[in-house]
Amino acid sequence: MKRDAAVARRYARALFEIARERGAVERYGEQLRAIAGALTADADLYRLLRHPGIAVETRLRWVDGAWAGRVDEPVLRLFKFMIRRRREDAWIAVAGEYGRLEDEALGRVRARVRTAFPLSEAELSALASAFERKIGKKVLPEQEVDRGLIGGLQVRIGDRLYDGSVRGKLERLKRSLERQATGVEQG
Repeated sequence: MKRDAAVARRYARALFEIARERGAVERYGEQLRAIAGALTADADLYRLLRHPGIAVETRLRWVDGAWAGRVDEPVLRLFKFMIRRRREDAWIAVAGEYGRLEDEALGRVRARVRTAFPLSEAELSALASAFERKIGKKVLPEQEVDRGLIGGLQVRIGDRLYDGSVRGKLERLKRSLERQATGVEQG
């Protein structure tokens, strides 16, 4: 797994440098995510692209047929290079690592917003704006519904968690009461 992460970082960094030189950082990112999305949406296709029983040249023709003319040449060349090197498994990780580099270069962060119920686009936008003011960066919210939160929300930005969920508040109350009870028993 560490090897795949190192491969993903190396390939993503190489493509990112090319994209930066060409002024195509966001465009290449969109294209990487489009391919990654297609692969994750169609598990059978992804399995076929990685199948050792299918000749590499056949898989390269499939990739050309599906993506030539739809993505920039450096993105296509990277995908084909990874197939030739039998590193197709790392494609999703490459797209993720490239996205991290892209976000860093463009001064933005991704926020995983977990709520008990779906937020409207207006609510999500208002939440992103509030966090933008707080951290000074563009916030790209990614919503996830988790009924177990009961109510409220959790926002994770990087390794920081902002927990305003009912479940989180109940857990904090429980810990506080346990500490007080332990203090009373000792005192």
